[in-house]
Amino acid sequence: MSHLMLSLRAYSHSYVPSTVDFTDYKNGTWQLKLLQQLLTEVNQSIQSYGYAMIVVHPQELMTGTQMNQSEVNILQDLIVKLSEEYSLTTNQKISKTLTLPQISQK
Repeated sequence: MSHLMLSLRAYSHSYVPSTVDFTDYKNGTWQLKLLQQLLTEVNQSIQSYGYAMIVVHPQELMTGTQMNQSEVNILQDLIVKLSEEYSLTTNQKISKTLTLPQISQK
């Protein structure tokens, strides 16, 4: 079964490279990606690497100093949709079983 990891922590005990960003950072603001774009990126990552690591920064869910509920709802929808098809896990658990591809240095 393919694995999907959703990282909500800035640091973990091990390092698994992220493959999908929840938002794009442009012109000093976080711009939320559409749900379909996120799903496409997850599927491409799993096809390429055998896993997907989605990075979500807490500030991506904020508008100023307030939690943006609509963005939280999109994150929730993403988690629900992905959990229907994939096994969700943590960085720590997956790092014990996942063989990462070798990255060639240029």
